[in-house]
Amino acid sequence: MQGHKQFTDNVLRFRLSERVPKQNLYHRLAELLDWDFLYQQTQSL
Repeated sequence: MQGHKQFTDNVLRFRLSERVPKQNLYHRLAELLDWDFLYQQTQSL
């Protein structure tokens, strides 16, 4: 499944993206690259 999901829970708020260090390679890549085109190209899959 694809998409940008927002999970909310009133009791527990856990976001993996907040737990990964900002210096992580994938965080740095996300700041430099726009991956939105992948969602458009893979939408039918």
